[in-house]
Amino acid sequence: MPHVELLGLAQRYAGCSRLECAGETLELILGDIAAQCPSFLARCRPGELMPEGLIVCVNERQFTNDPQYPICPDDRVLLLSADIGG
Repeated sequence: MPHVELLGLAQRYAGCSRLECAGETLELILGDIAAQCPSFLARCRPGELMPEGLIVCVNERQFTNDPQYPICPDDRVLLLSADIGG
């Protein structure tokens, strides 16, 4: 299962800093986060998968918000503020 780390606002919204999530796409991973962390889902606008102002980084190389982005079982998925680092 992919390892998911939540940093900054993502951590505050979810109420935790790490999760194990099932899914082969970013959409499925975000759905699993929402299922495990209802407070994260409560921050999302209707029909959205992720609260505004967050972005995903996969394996510390690829930034994306594409719901169809493929996620492999050994991937490290970071959710962080879109403006982190300046």
